[in-house]
Amino acid sequence: MIPTSRRDRRFPFIALEGTDGSGKSTLRIELAKALRRVAPTVTELGQHSWLDAASARVIVGNRMARSSWNAEAVVEAYLRDKHLHFEFNIKPALAVGPVLTDRYVLSDIVYHHVLHGVPMERISASMAALRMPAPDVIVFVDTPPAMAWTRIGTRNKELRPYERPDTLVQLYDAYNRAIQANLVPTRILRFRNNDQLSESAVQGLVDSLLPEFPHLSTNREAPTDV
Repeated sequence: MIPTSRRDRRFPFIALEGTDGSGKSTLRIELAKALRRVAPTVTELGQHSWLDAASARVIVGNRMARSSWNAEAVVEAYLRDKHLHFEFNIKPALAVGPVLTDRYVLSDIVYHHVLHGVPMERISASMAALRMPAPDVIVFVDTPPAMAWTRIGTRNKELRPYERPDTLVQLYDAYNRAIQANLVPTRILRFRNNDQLSESAVQGLVDSLLPEFPHLSTNREAPTDV
């Protein structure tokens, strides 16, 4: 995995990461609103490109545990989709403004490990071999698993097979181990999301992200825990 090239680019690629129920999507919406005061064009993207039909079939089947593909085939499909996502969705959007994605490569490392037993280091190494670009910043939405499970219970949609309290604990622990091991070599901000999302909390995150905008940056050291 390689850092995304910032040469001749004013805007950052920011990936929001966290377990199901952590509040990533809500934070992405509010963060995008706040960032539009800094950069009028902000692109919000999901986790996948959906540009390759074969990969999409594997990903959708895997999500609902309705496929017979083995773990290696699933990982390969996700890697292929991520490559297309960066080249055809993320990279062009970075020419005009910052990009926010709801998950990216860190989630693949964590979820494939917990759900399929694939070593996290192996997935990270595969991404590095493919020269998969890393985000400029990862915002880890740090929500206790018990709170995430409560939030999942308020959704008006069908639970996915892996959305269970015990799995959320495993995913949360795996995220922390992957971050500690620097499996995605980039700047990581930990956003503690234990309560209702407040305007001041979002603004604090924006302040931490401002050094990623070269035309606005100061020489102040930005916090890594907001």
